[in-house]
Amino acid sequence: MYAAAAKHAVTEDGGETVKRSAVILVSVLAVFLSGCAQYIGSSGGGSGPLPFTLTVTPANATVAGLNQQQFTAKTNNGTKPALTWSVNGVAGGSATLGTINATGLYTASEFPPTPNAITISAVETADSSKSGKTGVTLVNPTPELDAVLPMSIPVGAFSLTLSGKHFVPGATVYLGTTALTTTLDSSTQLTATGMATTAQVGTLAVSVTNPKPGAATSGKINIQILQPNSNIQISITPPSATVGAGNQTQFVATVTGTMNTGANWAVNAVPYGNDTVGTMDSNGNYTAPATLGNLTKVNITATSQADTTKQASATVTFENPVPTLTSITPGTLALGAFQLTLYGTGFVSTSVVNFGGQSLKTTYATATMITAIGTASNAGQVSVSVTNPAPGGGTSNSLSVTVTTAGTPVSSAAAVRFLEQSSFGPD
Repeated sequence: MYAAAAKHAVTEDGGETVKRSAVILVSVLAVFLSGCAQYIGSSGGGSGPLPFTLTVTPANATVAGLNQQQFTAKTNNGTKPALTWSVNGVAGGSATLGTINATGLYTASEFPPTPNAITISAVETADSSKSGKTGVTLVNPTPELDAVLPMSIPVGAFSLTLSGKHFVPGATVYLGTTALTTTLDSSTQLTATGMATTAQVGTLAVSVTNPKPGAATSGKINIQILQPNSNIQISITPPSATVGAGNQTQFVATVTGTMNTGANWAVNAVPYGNDTVGTMDSNGNYTAPATLGNLTKVNITATSQADTTKQASATVTFENPVPTLTSITPGTLALGAFQLTLYGTGFVSTSVVNFGGQSLKTTYATATMITAIGTASNAGQVSVSVTNPAPGGGTSNSLSVTVTTAGTPVSSAAAVRFLEQSSFGPD
């Protein structure tokens, strides 16, 4: 059609000018048609949607022990799918690797695992093939220093006991800027030794530094460096003792060289102790914790009130004794609910009464008396014994009680009431 139009234009004018106009018209039409073809091709197909991606941020985070880090995941198409978070492939994480909740909030474990590089992953809940991940480096926590004992030391050799939190292997105690020989007793206790000089007499700060990865230093506690007073001496007897859970032992501090013979006591550097490490009274009577857990021993210290640079120490080792059973009251029981009072030696707060093979609910009163409640279902002679758990521990000798069909059974309510009242005091 366009060629015919051009030919017609040439015929009508019969000149060169008309010929050139026709050629130009044809060229313009060709360019126009080429543009239309390109437009039609691009609108009729296309390369399709971009591949799905899920990006987890922040990338390459560093998190110290017990600290938290919020992670987020974004899709490239603007959707917000439900996600499942994991640590090293473990959904929700673990105590060793750290945990992560449904919103992506990660909480590091107290101490970094080995190796200390982990991977945080987010997986679309509805389609596990869609996921994203990021790397995280875990580092040591910042140590916390709560107490230092003694608070004053003489010029010369000394030993310090430090209590706090988040102490790691390789932690170093500093007196001022001097690194001391440091022993890690536990994550909550350090022992440090050194030599104080006359140039250090006065006030110096004590601190703890955890090593790499993530080296960090605790706050500081000031102690006094004093000129020694050779006239005052202090000692503790006995130098060591073994006790069971909830049991007591007596220590005596002897102070000489001064009119003030008083002493201040501490357990694992905690003044007069606490429920976790056991407690001391002002007379040196130590009471072990009711539950030992992983605790195997503690350090008892006595510090002279007249000269706090003078200190003596003793060690308490926890080991439950083998109990002995001497008598049981009452010796005859009716069928049904009952209560027993057992007398003997070596009872601890975790002792358990065995009644014919049945473990009874047991309440500790003293090292020589415990109570128990249960239910008797069969008449006859029943063997009764007491078991102390590890560490140490064991089962006592057996005594028999008689279960008879005569008499009135004790009600369950009365038995419970008796057990509650037994905790009011030893008797």
